[in-house]
Amino acid sequence: MKRALALFTLAAALAHAAAPPVVPWREAASHVGEVVTVEGDVAMARTVADTWVLEFAPGDPRAFRVVVLLALLETSPRQPERLYQGARVHATGRIQRFQGRAEMVLRGAAQLEVVTPGMPATAAGPGAAAAPAEPAAPVTLPPPTLPPKPAPSAAAPCERARERWRAAASEASERLGALGRCLDAVRYRCRAESAALSSALGALDATEREVDTACR
Repeated sequence: MKRALALFTLAAALAHAAAPPVVPWREAASHVGEVVTVEGDVAMARTVADTWVLEFAPGDPRAFRVVVLLALLETSPRQPERLYQGARVHATGRIQRFQGRAEMVLRGAAQLEVVTPGMPATAAGPGAAAAPAEPAAPVTLPPPTLPPKPAPSAAAPCERARERWRAAASEASERLGALGRCLDAVRYRCRAESAALSSALGALDATEREVDTACR
C-alpha cells in the first residue's frame, strides 16, 4: 500500500513538473526557444492560405501571434473566427522568431485550448429572457471624433504613396511567411502560396514606383 502510494505521488509530481509554464502573451517574446503555454485573449482570428492566424494585438506588426497549420488538424471548423475571436486561449508549443516577430506554430488541435469562449456578437444582455421575441432595435452609435484635417500640402501625395507602400509591404511579408511555413512543413503543394507571394511582390513593386514619382 505504501509502495503504491509512493509511486502515485511520484507520478503526480513528474506530471506536474512536465507541464510547461503558463505565460501571458505579452511576455512570449522573452521565451523564444522554450516550450511554454501562452495565455491571451484573441483580438483577431483570420485565415491566410491554409493557416489560421490568431492575433493578440492586430495593430502591432511585432506582437506575438499564433499560427495554426490547417492541413495538419484532424477537424477544422468552417469559421474559426467564431470559435477563437474574443476568446481566451491557451496555446502550447515552442516559441520561435520569424522575421523579427515572436510566434508559435501549432501542428495539432490539442495544442490550442479555449479557456474562456468569446462573447457572440448576438449575445443578449441581462434580463433579455423576459423581453418579447422581436427583432432588436438598431443601435445608433455617435460618429467618431476625428482629428482636424491637415491643410493640403505638397507632401500629401508622397505620404499617401508611402502609406500604400507600407500596406503592400505588410501584405508581401504575410505572404512570404505563409510560403515559408508551407516549405518548412514539406507539403509538396505550395503553388497557391507562391502565386500569392508573386502577386504581393508585384503590388509592392508598383507602389514603390509610385513613391519614386510622388516623393521626388
